[in-house]
Amino acid sequence: MTRLTFLRDVGLGYLTLDRSSRSLSGGETMRVNLTSCLGSSLVDTLFVLDEPSVGLHPRDMDRLISILHRLTGLGNTVVVVEHDEAIMREADHLIEIGPRPGRGGGELSFSGSYKRILKSNTHTGRYLSGRETIDAPDSRRDTNKGPLLSIYNASKHNLNDLTVHIPQQRFVCLSGVSGSGKSTLLNNVIYQNLLAQKGLIVEEPASIKDIESTLPLSDVVLIDQSPVSKTPRSNPASYSKAWDEIRKLFAKIETAQSAGMGPGHFSFNSGDGRCPTCSGLGFERIEMQFVSDLFVPCESCEGQRFKDEVLEIDFNGKSIADILELDIAEAVLFFGDCPSFDKLSAG
Repeated sequence: MTRLTFLRDVGLGYLTLDRSSRSLSGGETMRVNLTSCLGSSLVDTLFVLDEPSVGLHPRDMDRLISILHRLTGLGNTVVVVEHDEAIMREADHLIEIGPRPGRGGGELSFSGSYKRILKSNTHTGRYLSGRETIDAPDSRRDTNKGPLLSIYNASKHNLNDLTVHIPQQRFVCLSGVSGSGKSTLLNNVIYQNLLAQKGLIVEEPASIKDIESTLPLSDVVLIDQSPVSKTPRSNPASYSKAWDEIRKLFAKIETAQSAGMGPGHFSFNSGDGRCPTCSGLGFERIEMQFVSDLFVPCESCEGQRFKDEVLEIDFNGKSIADILELDIAEAVLFFGDCPSFDKLSAG
């Protein structure tokens, strides 16, 4: 009974008890996890939360803050990564890391109370105090006329016989309190039914009378918060297909051609060029019996992923391993004069 009361108190009283956990929105999932923490009645525990406000409507923020206060009231410590102003205002202590992302970050920019950060010159302090603002656009495009994506009589979870017309060729936001059906409309109604129209297999499409688009849709793409790839080898370069161009570029270098190396030699996923000891991962996994496994740099390649003969090939003074060490901004400058990369960037 206590656990059910916790679920009701955080605003999840509308959920049916047999609701599939994978069908919950981000905000609902976060609150279920938090209520399990409350229900465990732990004390002297450190709770580490990574952006718990993601997916929550501002109306639900008070409930989240109340849960966090209840956890600390039991004698626990709560450390939260957060950008929401309401939660920062409630924090007993604020720590800002910066001042910029990537290599420009990693420094302690501020540590102190909310009142003190308002007077600081950090990015967060300037926005919280109102010294810097993000202005709304002066004008917006008309949505009363033009092509539409129309959904008729859609029903799924919290949606009941919904009919809605969405302007096309416009920037459209779905808003509403957590659990009102935004994710269901986006995924189960629009995305999965459009895929079904193309004859593709879908998991849980909503029941609809019809869905029609004024404009022909060449494709439907869903971008959510799930990992971009299930393989640990994936990185931004390989996922964006930029790594294919880099491998082709290295294969065209005269010394690589003389050594009989093709694009496959510069792949860390397969081929004859990757380190045979770590199979191109750059590290080795040591299984531990009672604690978490250890990951140590490969003794053969020292974390560089490739054989020595591949590492000897360089482009403008950098080996293939050096290229992997570049951040994206540096890579854009480094490959700025390569036509194939200009085409990739434009795409």
